[in-house]
Amino acid sequence: MSMFLFKEFSELPITTIMAGGLSYFVLDGDQRALDWLQPGDEVRLVEGTNEDVLIVDTSSYNSGTEETTINTTTVTANAYTLAANVYSLRTRVKKQVGFLEGDGLTTAFTCTIPEDEEPSEVRRFSSGTSYGELLTEGATHDWEWNDPTDQVLLDATPSVGETILAYGPGNWMFSEQFLSEGVQEEYTEDVYLYVTTDYDCVYCGLSDVFTSEIDSSWFNIGEEITAGQWDFAASQLFCSSSAGDVIHFKVKMAFPSTSLYTETVRNYYNTALYLGHLTLPTN
Repeated sequence: MSMFLFKEFSELPITTIMAGGLSYFVLDGDQRALDWLQPGDEVRLVEGTNEDVLIVDTSSYNSGTEETTINTTTVTANAYTLAANVYSLRTRVKKQVGFLEGDGLTTAFTCTIPEDEEPSEVRRFSSGTSYGELLTEGATHDWEWNDPTDQVLLDATPSVGETILAYGPGNWMFSEQFLSEGVQEEYTEDVYLYVTTDYDCVYCGLSDVFTSEIDSSWFNIGEEITAGQWDFAASQLFCSSSAGDVIHFKVKMAFPSTSLYTETVRNYYNTALYLGHLTLPTN
């Protein structure tokens, strides 16, 4: 699925039409001081399904035209009109890319992941490890990555009742934040969903990985209904989004109303943010 999650997002429109094979782009105004347009920063030129990942090299400002030229160490493969934007998507969020429900026989499972990536970690969930036991990677360890087949190969056979999850690159949603025992509190994280394929609607929700004191009811997804007003629910459906769009939503974690605030909690490895897409009927 062509969706990627990030915690930080910035964008600006380009001000000149671009051909393929260029190693620069032009922006309106003096943008040299922007913290996401410094040498070595990664940016994307995006227009619909066209995308080029570029690395910033140098920048210069023309006071006559009041434009900033950003030179890059990489060149464009696509052409762009004035409808294109420069995206800076930072602090990628981990997402589940594959799983295996243990049957006592199967030792490999396929992951849905870009060609140039592999899982950043694999965890085993069972009745004794509801937060997930982190498995070690390598040919002589718990698992290894088979790039030609996009498969995780396990050293041991998962038993019935065990679930193995693979996660893509990035950071955990709430990183080091966790709810403190005995305190009624909550945390909210802004998330930016970058969509690279046309979908009628995008579904965002949470799913339980394994039963424990904590489940998906501890989380809610927030949609901005008017400026500064957010509607939180167990899931949200975002429609009328096209390739190249970035969908901004929030994820809130909090002790539910049924909690006595005594649960031992750290990170929520037993839950996963679920992303899906829907095709609407044509009649």
